Amino acid sequence: GTGVQNSPRSDFQIPSSMLVTWLSFQDGNFWQAQINLPKEAISKLLNEKIQGVFVSKPSQKIRRYDRIVVNSGPEGKVYIFLGGADIKFIGAYQGRKIDIPWETHIQQTWSNSPAQAITKDQYVTRVKASRKNALKKAESFNEKIFHPVQWKLNTNSPKKLIAYTAKMMNGEDQTVLNNVDSTTLNYIPKLFILDVKEGSVKSRYRVTLDADIDSIFHANFNAQDLVNFTIDFSSPNEAHLYVEQGGKRVEFKKIDIEEMGL
Repeated sequence: GTGVQNSPRSDFQIPSSMLVTWLSFQDGNFWQAQINLPKEAISKLLNEKIQGVFVSKPSQKIRRYDRIVVNSGPEGKVYIFLGGADIKFIGAYQGRKIDIPWETHIQQTWSNSPAQAITKDQYVTRVKASRKNALKKAESFNEKIFHPVQWKLNTNSPKKLIAYTAKMMNGEDQTVLNNVDSTTLNYIPKLFILDVKEGSVKSRYRVTLDADIDSIFHANFNAQDLVNFTIDFSSPNEAHLYVEQGGKRVEFKKIDIEEMGL
């Protein structure tokens, strides 16, 4: 849900479509995708404002989303997000391979021509050598992280959940400030930052889930039915995470819980 290339800081009108062209360093091919965007839905989302509780502006209302983010994936896939204080997944799209002469690509997209001539294969090889970790991560990419699920988050007393932000496996970030006990989110979480209240005392915690949360989730639960995540603060220095659906309850053993300053 975050971009790695910069675009002008100017505001633009909301597009109804986008033509995206890119060079994949994974397979060495040029790809292109013609994307029809849900303009009306995007317009509505870009007008949303929330209290800046989790971005150090708790007394201010800020724009929830202020940009469109384009992420490319393996095999010509494109993932569109809205970015800002939160990140919202809009949709996945399929591109197609295209042929672009390498010299044309350099002339039209490189700010400076290379001092020495370089072929596309040489350039791709050079980039692969400098981005080994990113390309290795792409090899294990699993598109299941974009398959929707349904879940809610709660805490057991004595600590009452009053607000949280959730970071998802697919890159989405969502902040919940109202109706926290009943709000349903739609992609598997990997991290929570949550505010709780015990009596008159407020606390903030960071809860990092097992790195294999996606496979554990799908091995135990039905993606079509609601799943409840419950954080049980059993003692001042200990907490447990339980995930429930119907009569099935699974405790997640590998979680990291850290108290943060408000």
